[in-house]
Amino acid sequence: MKKLSLIICVILFIQSINIYSQFTWQQLNGPPGGLVASIKRSSNGTLFLGAIAGGVYRSTDNGLNWIMKNNGFGRPAFDNGTVTVAVAPNGNIYASSFSDGIYLSTNSGESWVHSMTNGIVAEIVVDPFNRVYAAMDNGSGVYVSTNNGTTWVQKSNGLVQGMDVRSVCITDSGDLFASSVGSNSVYRSTNSAESWFPVNLSMVYPNHLVSKGNTVFAAARQLGIFRTTNNGANWELVNSGLTNLRINRLFVYGNTIVAASDSGVFHSINNGNSWTKIGLAVQEVSEIIILPNNTILAAVFRDGVYRTTNNGVNWLRSSNGFNNSAVTSIAFSGNDIYTAIEYNGLMRSSDGGNNWTKISNGFKGSTCMLVYSAPNGYLFAQSDSGFFRSTNSGNNWLMLWGPFSRFNTIVSNQSGYLFASGNYPSSGVFRSTNNGSTWEMPDPNFQSSINSLCISQSGTLFAGSSGGGVYRSTNNGLNWIQSQLSGSVHSITITPNGNILAHFYISSGQTGIYKSTNNGVNW
Repeated sequence: MKKLSLIICVILFIQSINIYSQFTWQQLNGPPGGLVASIKRSSNGTLFLGAIAGGVYRSTDNGLNWIMKNNGFGRPAFDNGTVTVAVAPNGNIYASSFSDGIYLSTNSGESWVHSMTNGIVAEIVVDPFNRVYAAMDNGSGVYVSTNNGTTWVQKSNGLVQGMDVRSVCITDSGDLFASSVGSNSVYRSTNSAESWFPVNLSMVYPNHLVSKGNTVFAAARQLGIFRTTNNGANWELVNSGLTNLRINRLFVYGNTIVAASDSGVFHSINNGNSWTKIGLAVQEVSEIIILPNNTILAAVFRDGVYRTTNNGVNWLRSSNGFNNSAVTSIAFSGNDIYTAIEYNGLMRSSDGGNNWTKISNGFKGSTCMLVYSAPNGYLFAQSDSGFFRSTNSGNNWLMLWGPFSRFNTIVSNQSGYLFASGNYPSSGVFRSTNNGSTWEMPDPNFQSSINSLCISQSGTLFAGSSGGGVYRSTNNGLNWIQSQLSGSVHSITITPNGNILAHFYISSGQTGIYKSTNNGVNW
């Protein structure tokens, strides 16, 4: 809903500006980051990154710079974001797209064609003979293609009917191992997935599998890491040195194994007998890969890609061009741009969007829902930890309200009054006459859930509500009058010539953008 509201705000803003001018859009270099689902490397060193809600990105310089490559991949919305990427020995690139199946590229990601047209694919692996195995996370087991993704055949003989497969790996001897989250177990195939049988590991939530030679490691989401050296007949926990047992991904390169956990990166150089933390100690790491030059790339949850070239002593952001953060709000103050980001706090750019810095110094919260710049230069931000104010361009922040406040819109009038609205538990419209230090509800009887506010040059305040249409106040929020048109209003704005535009959701099916030319009386 927050993403939908942001899109609607942009549409309405474009309409108001287009009345008076022509303009074009240019993508900024940021804010960097996003949710990385998978990073894979081809034999020529090209990296492919799968991003949830972002599609596929490519890097030809070991992850220093990324370029989106979504030609033919489909709409990079959340439901079409990439879940996993695989690179075949023959150079084919496979990328899954939530319920949309698998896409194939034969030209290093320059273009994509639909290979498997439906199904939720959690992981794709390719054997040395270019057979492709797809772990289906929608209850249909494993699918295999032996003709470069032209056709796919279900290969689930021996698997529990309706089993969700989360991960597949291939050992050096050619055996396949598949993990199921739903049945909390691991299965093995010795004949290229023609048949499967359970191995002696169950009830452990096996989230990810990797092989090192013929040794198989299983990341158990709650219990740490299991290892088998005899084809699954016996498994042992190998958690020595792990300070966090929530392991998201494993990666093997040579004699080194790296583990991405909910609090940092660990590595082992003795086949998992012991582990050492090598960095990103407080970050949740969702993906990890080691490059041939011993560079390690780690994807931090929602924060993008980080790299180390000295085995974790130093980590630097490596997300240039990977701009897939979910921006919920934008504000401008002087030459600075501020962006509120879902799951990644608040960021600022002072050079037109080329470089971005995460804001802290008193500001707290993982998700920032709102940032607003008042005419006097004060900044306000709403996060999941509270409501904050800065009087010095975001360098320092003071919490004004605790997490019980949830403002989603702020506007100000020519007298310097601030008006804020929200949904539960901050329903209604609040007013501050002292730069946000204290807030009051001018009309305590008006407690509708408000999605958006705007104010005209004459000072009339308009509120778009959830279910009650548009309300307006001509006396700074002391009293409110309901418009004639009912329904839920996701966003509302005023054009320079005084027309009011609002996006209505109406149960009768007449959903769309409505206009009022008489101060909200008629639409």
